[in-house]
Amino acid sequence: MTEILPSEPEEPHGPTPAGRLLVQFFVIPLFVVGVAVFVFWLFGAIAVDRKNAAELLNDVRTGSRNQRWQSAFELTKKLPALTDPKERAAFSAAALRAYEGAENDDPRVRRYLTLVLGRLGDPRAVPFLEKALDDKDPETRLYALWALALVGNPSSAARVRPLLESEDPGIRKTAAYAAGRMEDGDAVPALRKLLADSVTDVRWNAALALATLDDPAGRDVLLGMCDRERLRTTPGLSAEQQEDALLNGLRGLVLLHDSAAAALGGAMAEKDPSLRVRREAKKILSGP
Repeated sequence: MTEILPSEPEEPHGPTPAGRLLVQFFVIPLFVVGVAVFVFWLFGAIAVDRKNAAELLNDVRTGSRNQRWQSAFELTKKLPALTDPKERAAFSAAALRAYEGAENDDPRVRRYLTLVLGRLGDPRAVPFLEKALDDKDPETRLYALWALALVGNPSSAARVRPLLESEDPGIRKTAAYAAGRMEDGDAVPALRKLLADSVTDVRWNAALALATLDDPAGRDVLLGMCDRERLRTTPGLSAEQQEDALLNGLRGLVLLHDSAAAALGGAMAEKDPSLRVRREAKKILSGP
């Protein structure tokens, strides 16, 4: 299995397209993030952690080489504090200017600023993120695809759709996630093909995306995600990832109004060994 982000991507402020997407699953295989965390703590994490988002963004623009990428990385975690809409909009505009100014900077700066733009969810970032899909740095391309998924602007669907056929499984699964976020009905044929992909989490993301598009073609994949015994024998899945699969499979079935959802969800809610699964399964079955 490919590496994934250590936590679920943060939802951007504002509604998810049509309110339909309930799932965020194995979206980005970024080992580099884990490496960055370790290096970050070696080089002044405590001092950086005390700064607010505006101060960190200023460091991204004017700091030393190491300071710029460390501040950009830390900035990805500071966005929830920006709750005022006007403040958030102004910060987003400043982040876009910083992103433009970092075109020839350390690739790590652009990677983490790409994450920032995605998490801000500002449609003004779409042209920059679409351009970054052609960036010379492969990690930046992947970050940009994920960021476009978070923004969820349907105008990007045509740009993202061909990536469903990428040779890179990380790109394929992230593109599948993006297709669901953008509610791209034209992506359905390609998503159906991905249900037979050789990579497990590509199949899972494709099935989840199809569920958001009211297409039941991925039903068997979703049922497999709800099978604890099968998940235990899936190579490379941690206990937490197994729980994620169970819950997201159930969410997909609920989205499809599938007849199996009630029985499978009820069993999870009553009998699953994980307290988290029992609690979340009840919430999923009860609806939004």
